[in-house]
Amino acid sequence: MSSVFEFANNILAESYPENRYLVFLENTPSTYYASQLQRHELALPSLSITPLPVFHAYMAALQLNHPGFATLYSLNAARVSFIPYQFRPVLKFIHSDRPRLLIADEVGVGKTIEAGLILRELQARKDVRSVLIICPKPLIAERKWQMEMKRFDEQFIHLDGPTLRECIKETDLDGAWPEQYTKAILPFSLFNQELLSGNVSKKNKRGIIGLLELNPPPHFDLVIVDEAHHLRNTSTAIHQGVRYFCEQAEAVIFLSATPIQMGTNDLYVLLNLLRPDLILDKTSFDHMAEPNRLINHAVEVARANVPDWHQQALEALWAAAETSWGQALLRDNPAFQRLYNVLGVGECNDQERIACIQDMEQLHTFSHLINRTRRRDIGNFTPSLLIDLQAAIKDWLEADSVSPEQESSISAT
Repeated sequence: MSSVFEFANNILAESYPENRYLVFLENTPSTYYASQLQRHELALPSLSITPLPVFHAYMAALQLNHPGFATLYSLNAARVSFIPYQFRPVLKFIHSDRPRLLIADEVGVGKTIEAGLILRELQARKDVRSVLIICPKPLIAERKWQMEMKRFDEQFIHLDGPTLRECIKETDLDGAWPEQYTKAILPFSLFNQELLSGNVSKKNKRGIIGLLELNPPPHFDLVIVDEAHHLRNTSTAIHQGVRYFCEQAEAVIFLSATPIQMGTNDLYVLLNLLRPDLILDKTSFDHMAEPNRLINHAVEVARANVPDWHQQALEALWAAAETSWGQALLRDNPAFQRLYNVLGVGECNDQERIACIQDMEQLHTFSHLINRTRRRDIGNFTPSLLIDLQAAIKDWLEADSVSPEQESSISAT
């Protein structure tokens, strides 16, 4: 009788083969049958209840040691008014895969304050001790950066020719930039070929060492370059000197109010200087920039709010997706597909249209490298308007807390 059962079991085994499992063993995938595996029970660790104050202390320490993107530490961290759009560069900076950004806002938007907010945000997230500001000489004479940085409780020293050469000499001797000049402001006018390459005099056969000959090179935690459009000529000493400092820096910010036409050679030079790891050469730049003209057109028709703006935007975005860059990265982008579906509906209110404009701007291939705020985007929302709003709120709060007799007295006055 038992032989019959064994025969039946063999028939069933042949009809229903064992399940097979793919197991990673010593980083190598191997196939095993179910009968070859043995279930392993894991012992659960003993649980203990943590007191609420201890838990809060742990979470606070965790947030301080590992700052997240959801918290801005630069809020209320300086003697500046809170203007929301000035925090756009800060948000873009901390979300970037590498801390480098071109702030191309129009005149009067507040690029200097935005750079200061980024500095304060970096200081809250990591140990930032050395900052170099490079700008045109007239801004040195006006003490613009020195005065603006005082709002952030930062003291900067202006470097003249002899002081800069002394810094280079001490760096050559000590292997590090002098401690007393780790927060300095350097004018473009000091860059020349003698400063970069050094010279040999008759009295001193060893000569004066040049900036580019320093080994190790000077390292700054942050380099800020104001009016960065002066760097467009790659053959100048200014461009070569600034590139040298940027290559050694942990973070870099370029400021320029000059309107930038996307796709021009000037923009290529600036972005290649800012992110040479991403903008490798002119060919790769042109490849990346190809869909931007069409994306910009979609944004413009949406801003103008023409009757058929959504249809024109759809056509422009589809043409952008048909470019070589668009076919490789844009067409399958979930954000692009979601935006395309929204525009395909055809009808949307002003709030939805503004949201579409913001989404289209994010599709720009250089959006993570450039912050561009136009005065028309912020309208009349300027620092002067903010002061008026704050005064109105203060008056309203004071009026709300006084008695009717006091209100009548105030009105009579």
